[in-house]
Amino acid sequence: MDDNRLGAATWSALYELFRATTEANLRSAAAAGLSPGDVKALIALTPDARPAMRDLAELWRCDASTATWIVDRLERRALVARGPHETDRRIKVVALTAVGERVRAELVARVSEPPAALNALTSAELRLFHDLVHRVLDAHQPD
Repeated sequence: MDDNRLGAATWSALYELFRATTEANLRSAAAAGLSPGDVKALIALTPDARPAMRDLAELWRCDASTATWIVDRLERRALVARGPHETDRRIKVVALTAVGERVRAELVARVSEPPAALNALTSAELRLFHDLVHRVLDAHQPD
């Protein structure tokens, strides 16, 4: 198999592993009443930040009305709270609540958990895989 086809086959296999793992995480989140958008939003928020609504729309790569809809959903579940900006009361900021911080921490722990399939590798193979993945990441140029 030539390098291009081998690269494509490798990427396809990694993508399938990622997709399957992501689907399992989303099913778990759905069982807790969270949509994929809720999960993405909560993971993107950090406990010490109070971003403005317009900044959330940019961070979440959506329009302002969608960001408002997501924040409304999270606020109804007491995961976030809206408040005034400290210097400009016209701007609304969003912060995680204590419940939101706990749920976010659980989500981050869940998505950070490696798939059990990695247990099929020996310690030496896992070390090599780690080094190769980081080598690829270092060479990656985001669009």
